[in-house]
Amino acid sequence: MKVKKISNAAKAARFCLNHKRISGILIGAGAFVTDQLFKSSIEMQPEEVFPHDVIGEDVEFEKKYNDGLVMGAMRDNRKIVNMAPAAAAATSILYTATRDSDDTAGIIGGSLVVGGALSNIYDRKRLGHVVDYIHVKKGPLSRIVFNLADLFIALGAVISLFGIKPRGK
Repeated sequence: MKVKKISNAAKAARFCLNHKRISGILIGAGAFVTDQLFKSSIEMQPEEVFPHDVIGEDVEFEKKYNDGLVMGAMRDNRKIVNMAPAAAAATSILYTATRDSDDTAGIIGGSLVVGGALSNIYDRKRLGHVVDYIHVKKGPLSRIVFNLADLFIALGAVISLFGIKPRGK
């Protein structure tokens, strides 16, 4: 019985690898769900447990609410705060959907951007703000608190750059 289950799992994995769009959907959904699970866990914990170290003294979990865009920008303009992420998500969906099937970097990167963007949009619609919880206490990130969705968006954008081919090639 175990051999049959392993064989079926291997067939499913091969199918996804051969059908990159399905893999992209799974990657985007995984990014969304992972971030939402972390946000739910952070939300359930009482305020007094924050901040607490996660990786030595360099990275900690904090509970912060961001009612603006990046680092709270535009918080006074709700229309832009609601429209800009939706426009970015729509653009990412279009970008990902129009990649050639051999553009693995574009599909994976775009899918990460979509999953992260949709997770933050979901927070804004449900809560009126985005839940941020990761604080790197050293280096250039030390002034901001972010979430996995933000990390997926940044990572996806970088990966997507590898999928861009020069014109005429």
